[in-house]
Amino acid sequence: MNLPHKKIILLVLAHENEDYNKFKSVWLKYINKFENDVKVYFVYGNSTFDLNSNHDLVFHNIQENYKDGLILKTVEALEYINKNWNYDYVVRTNISSFWDLNNLLLYTDSFSRENFYGGPLRTKFPSFIRGEAIIFSKDVSLKVCENKKLLNLEHAEDRSFFNLVSKNLNIIPTDLIKKTVYIVDEISSNFNTEEISYKIDHLSKEKDKPYHYRIKHIKHTYRNRFNVDVSIMKYLCNKIYGIEWIER
Repeated sequence: MNLPHKKIILLVLAHENEDYNKFKSVWLKYINKFENDVKVYFVYGNSTFDLNSNHDLVFHNIQENYKDGLILKTVEALEYINKNWNYDYVVRTNISSFWDLNNLLLYTDSFSRENFYGGPLRTKFPSFIRGEAIIFSKDVSLKVCENKKLLNLEHAEDRSFFNLVSKNLNIIPTDLIKKTVYIVDEISSNFNTEEISYKIDHLSKEKDKPYHYRIKHIKHTYRNRFNVDVSIMKYLCNKIYGIEWIER
């Protein structure tokens, strides 16, 4: 069977609530610009919400949690795309990340189409490719699914995938840390556009045309964290894609 082809499929680990939907609204502003080369799926576990867009994958047999739920959702999504798509690479990320897809498409031209496993490498013990930006070539994705019983559901998902791919499958990971900008607890609670612009420019200075921005302000209150993070995503959407936001 001839499957439809995309150069890249992004699996965006998501959770259904009002705050996370604000992140999703930013994603939906820019991903369709790349529909010829990139397919994006938002991946959910058991949900009571009506999720029916062609960008949603919902697995009602999986509970939403930070233990085994993230591993199980990822594996189910990999199995789905392996059955339904031909693709060069799959990117496993989260909904609070922002992606410069122009740069991602540019850099994947230099990646191997076989036995490729890359992302930002955590060098401190225990070492692993961080879960917010894991990249597999399709053959590695297939091997992960074939060997899913070896995944340790007691470990964090990125560590579990690292142990399977690098140790059980003997695939050497590629460190892509210079492609990720970490905007983690960098912006104050009384933020403004000037502060966001300055911080992002400063944090990006040492990077090599980054394609991934990890946004997370866990030291803020829950409500202000989402206000800060969504504002950063909107700023990046305007800076990188020229998309203006009209607040209603």
